Amino acid sequence: MKHVNMKSLLGLAVAFAFLLGTVVAPVAALETQIVIEKLNQALPPGANNHTYVYVEPNPTDYVSRSIMHVNEDIDYWRYTYDNTGWARGSGLLLEPSNVPFNWRSFQGFTTGALGNPALLPSFLDFTGSDGSEVVINTTIESRVFSLAFGQHTPVLVERDSTYFGALPIGGQEFVHLTIDCRQDDVSWTVTVVDPMGRLMGQSSGTDGDIIVLPFNPSIDGTYVVILQAFPTTALNVLFDILPEAISPQRIGLGEIVTGELPTGEIIMRDDTGSW
Repeated sequence: MKHVNMKSLLGLAVAFAFLLGTVVAPVAALETQIVIEKLNQALPPGANNHTYVYVEPNPTDYVSRSIMHVNEDIDYWRYTYDNTGWARGSGLLLEPSNVPFNWRSFQGFTTGALGNPALLPSFLDFTGSDGSEVVINTTIESRVFSLAFGQHTPVLVERDSTYFGALPIGGQEFVHLTIDCRQDDVSWTVTVVDPMGRLMGQSSGTDGDIIVLPFNPSIDGTYVVILQAFPTTALNVLFDILPEAISPQRIGLGEIVTGELPTGEIIMRDDTGSW
């Protein structure tokens, strides 16, 4: 198939300058500012009435959610690749509607137990359901907040959105990131990536769990804390996030340590007795 008028979805490479943006939405009574940026793109079709879009994975692209504005019925196909080869999935968008659309659906490529797994790009092909040309109109939104060492940061997370915390790191040997969920009937995940997009740590919780995510910074720079919440019925979920710089206690080979380590990472729950 000849790809006519292929486009890269530039909106997915959202600049981290959002932290200095002019559109700021403070969370009422929490004193945490969530910087919200929206980018709208209209992608016209090529000469064959198809619009081709290439989407490259980037953990630091700060895409919180995407909306597709549909003015006529659209057929689309998504092409992905993994260790087993190519796969194609199809979908239908019905007009008139403004519906969530996931541009960031990728397959992984693994290279063995000691390898470095990677996400691979995806390719999308859009056309009108009746074969006519159609403009692909999408809005991409980013929600970013700042984090600081030793400071509690309350964050009110809206369902169906991903939130990105910016944590500047310079010289810290080790970091404990405490995530305190303040309500029940929710599952949630937190991920930390370094300035180059490499995974530093990931964890998940349910209800009012308090999780300490430890990680060893790889380089100096701005690290990204990616927070997602999936409440059962609520529209918003409240979290408290605390980054702390830690000096690990060295344990020599063959050394026996008794008692409680001052920077221990494992906590026994009083209610269940589990780790």
